[in-house]
This record gives sequence, structure tokens and C-alpha cells, in this order.
Amino acid sequence: MVNLYFDANVYLDYWEDRKDNLRPIGEFAYSLMRRAINCEFVVYYSDLVFFEVSKSCSIPKEEVFEQMFRPLERMGKLRMITYNYEPEATLLAREKKIPKNDAIHLVLAEKCNAILVSRDNHHLDLKDQFRVMKPEEL
Repeated sequence: MVNLYFDANVYLDYWEDRKDNLRPIGEFAYSLMRRAINCEFVVYYSDLVFFEVSKSCSIPKEEVFEQMFRPLERMGKLRMITYNYEPEATLLAREKKIPKNDAIHLVLAEKCNAILVSRDNHHLDLKDQFRVMKPEEL
């Protein structure tokens, strides 16, 4: 089974049914979540992802969990990873000149042996060093 770690922007693509100029990126995120529920993937998340999603949506954390995380949890496809890699993420952020939160997501995805699914250019620019993919690439 493949492990995935969704960056907050993937959940937000789904929640807000985002589109770029030509593509329905919200549908790509929805498709990945459906595939996880149908047992193709295990999805990892962290408190940081949960915090970023709830902050961006401006809705209560309970509703964020119920709408975006609970379906995966019910199917046994959601796993929490605890953030305790501060020195590693700080060093990575400094070395790669990326925001610390982006470094945290990279470190956490590696620790749970997962592909980081993201649209963040800080992540995508490091594809040659980390397992990072856009939702539509899976």
C-alpha cells in the first residue's frame, strides 16, 4: 500500500473546489481522497496540516475534521504523525531556503515513508531530492 502525506493545499483544493486557468484541481484532490477511501492509499496528516487547513478555511476545526478527515478515518485510511523533528526541519529550511512549515511537511512525509502530495512550488522544486508529486501525477 502506498502512503501519502497531503499538504494543506490539497485539502483546500478539494474543499474550495479550486480551478486553475484550465484544470479542475479540486477534482484531482477529490479523486485522490476517493482512491484512498477505496483502499489504494493510506493518508498521513499532522497537526500542522490540520491547523493550516482550518486557518485557511476560517471554519471551526471540528467541521474541518468532519468534512475532510473523517471519511478517511472511518475507512481506516487516515494516520496521524506527530511532529517532533524540529532540528531536522529547521536545518532543511535553512539549507533549501524554504519556509519552515514547508520543511516540516517534507520531513514528516519522509518519516512516514510517504509521497508528499502538494502544489506548493517550494515542495515541487525539490522533487529531485524528495518524493513529491502533484495530485494529478498519481
